[in-house]
Amino acid sequence: MNRPGNEQQVPSPLTLGVAAAAGTFTIWMLQTTTFQNTSFVEMEGLGLLEDIKLGYLDTHTWSIHFYQPWVRSVLPQADWDTFEKLLKVYFQEFSHLINKGGMERDIPYPFVAQCMAGCVLYPNRTSQAFAYMGYNGQDFLSFNTKNATWTFSKDTKFSRYVQSLFQNYTSSDMLEIFINDSCVNEVKMLLHYGRAALERQELPVASVFTHIPSLDQLLLVCHVTGFYPRPISVAWLRDGQEVPPGPALNTSPILPNADLTYQLRSVLAVAPRDGHSYVCRVRHQSLGTRSLLIPWAPPLAISPLAPPVISFLHPFLSPSSLLAEPQVIQYLLTGLFANISSAEMSCVALVGDIPISTLHPANWSIHFHWPWVSQAAAEGDGEKIMSQYKIALRNIIRFVHDTVQQTEQHYPLVVQFRGGCVLYPNTTSQGFLNVGWGGRDLVDFEVDKQHWEARQPSQVAEVVSKSLNKDRSVRVLLKHLLSIWICQSNFFDLKRYGREILERQELPVATVFTRSPSLDQLLLVCHVTGFYPRPISVAWLRDGQEVPPGPALNTSAILPNADLTYQLRSVLAVAPRDGHSYVCRVHHQSLGTRSLLIPWDLGGFL
Repeated sequence: MNRPGNEQQVPSPLTLGVAAAAGTFTIWMLQTTTFQNTSFVEMEGLGLLEDIKLGYLDTHTWSIHFYQPWVRSVLPQADWDTFEKLLKVYFQEFSHLINKGGMERDIPYPFVAQCMAGCVLYPNRTSQAFAYMGYNGQDFLSFNTKNATWTFSKDTKFSRYVQSLFQNYTSSDMLEIFINDSCVNEVKMLLHYGRAALERQELPVASVFTHIPSLDQLLLVCHVTGFYPRPISVAWLRDGQEVPPGPALNTSPILPNADLTYQLRSVLAVAPRDGHSYVCRVRHQSLGTRSLLIPWAPPLAISPLAPPVISFLHPFLSPSSLLAEPQVIQYLLTGLFANISSAEMSCVALVGDIPISTLHPANWSIHFHWPWVSQAAAEGDGEKIMSQYKIALRNIIRFVHDTVQQTEQHYPLVVQFRGGCVLYPNTTSQGFLNVGWGGRDLVDFEVDKQHWEARQPSQVAEVVSKSLNKDRSVRVLLKHLLSIWICQSNFFDLKRYGREILERQELPVATVFTRSPSLDQLLLVCHVTGFYPRPISVAWLRDGQEVPPGPALNTSAILPNADLTYQLRSVLAVAPRDGHSYVCRVHHQSLGTRSLLIPWDLGGFL
């Protein structure tokens, strides 16, 4: 939603870190309401202070859940209870009245309404409140805080209806009280209790490596990750002078990591052996007055697999687990049954971790994420099967409702289906189909036996398994779909048409740095990022020997990056100056029979 140009500029979520660094703080209350049809509405509510999530509203229980424990201290519990009740009334009235206006004015479903309200506290102690509403991603209404009136961005029957609704409904009174009285006070209280979170600092980790798109061009890549807060300055220096903006310089937006830090890349296009020196310079609040300077060292022989300058390549025999991973195709179907007359079905299909298609919950249309997926779906029996999937969805809905009535279960209810195939390196395969009920395993289909098995000792599991086992023709069809179509025909067609995407490989970029939690301990951190596919092996070598698992070694889970690659960290606790050498070793499929060896430099930055 764009902001009206005649008001003082309100910081957007993308500039929050810059504002915070300057002593400006913003609290946001975000609401998203999706009107799927006239009888089904989804609502979400989220509170933010800068880029820190404070809490969200559970619209099933109408209770506030806090992301940060210190948020609860901002208000007495009685005030939080009152706030929850006000939000419940507001959300229910909002969905009812907007839905009513949409039906009366023939607004097409589905549509999305977004509301945003909050205030900004500036360093000079002044403040500014704001409130906006968006419709299907476009500006719709804005609240004038000076005269407490709503104005629409586009004059339509629906916008006039909502404007009148907001203007006359008590929500405007609530909003005016929130804006004029409580918002700034709440920001001050949040700043008081949450200062440690707001002042958190994480050092950036930077590495330089090369990509070679052609023989007459090198792309120097400076990858900076793991930093917090968000504002950062990354520049390339050519012979000590900063490279000015231009077509040769391309810096990505600052993207979030899964560990609540940020990352970006700055790419400089140069000619091979141009005689200049290049250094990536990083400035960040956590570094104080210092800068990180990471020089680029030209490889002895230019190769499309030029490794990061902070590491070198070493031959090794790849672990079989990295070279021969089973491949999985799966279809994940979720049914949300709000009541006896309502059912929302959504589905996503994946090959490995790559989404290939989704089912639109409103009209059950299939969206293919890649052109080659639709090509593969049209092969063999695919077109015939695709023409029957809506009948299958209706049968599933009818079966669930009948089961609820027969077993006297309660709404709302979530039922999940997971079906697909695992293709093993030895070319054997195994189909699978699992059903979950209310978040627990319910029944599984044993493909080889053509038989449904209960997975919990409950009446529902017994009723469902017995009912499904009665129809032999359906069991035979399921075995054909899982064993023949998905495991063989569909899987191989997808691999044939989508080989470039499904076999994509990205080289890992690894750096080693230290943390010093105390005078008698060093934490050696090996940060590996940017790799794809997901399987990877990271180990620490002490004097050339692999450090075995133990309390001193802590390796994180493999986490997703925002650029569809992965990252992880391996941390080894050692005593300062213990006389040993330490090297981080990385094995990955993209490296072939080589490994990355990144030594820890005792003289490095502590």
